[in-house]
Amino acid sequence: MDINNFLSNIPTQLKGKQYLLPWELTNSLKEVIEDAITALGEGFEITDGIAIHKSVIIENGVTIKRPFVAMENCFIGANAYFREGVFLDRSVKIGPGTEIKNSIICAETSVAHLNYIGNSIIGQKVNFEAGSIAANHFNEREDKRIWIRYNN
Repeated sequence: MDINNFLSNIPTQLKGKQYLLPWELTNSLKEVIEDAITALGEGFEITDGIAIHKSVIIENGVTIKRPFVAMENCFIGANAYFREGVFLDRSVKIGPGTEIKNSIICAETSVAHLNYIGNSIIGQKVNFEAGSIAANHFNEREDKRIWIRYNN
């Protein structure tokens, strides 16, 4: 199973390696983002593993931990918190008080205020209303096999 069969809009900056499963990408996301930062073009302010395009609007009280990328025309609301390993594709809107950790948010997605997104890949043009939670949880079962039916 190839992740590209399910997520065709993954940002081109993150397509250096092939990932068969989503958790292979999220597990190595910090390194993938660090590599992507080195290949970004002009128009970015890059400081200590944090790359923000000059068109991005950031309100007061935002915390950003490295590595982090915000592509063109993003909006980041007040008091948002980005834990290590976040990639915001172009025109992403992050509402006030939202926390995002180790995740990719694809283009034109909106994450309203007071949301949590962790260890996730969110597709293009997705809308999260206020107070939503999206997080991949560690599988604590003894039998960790996951069964998926795909193309019969």
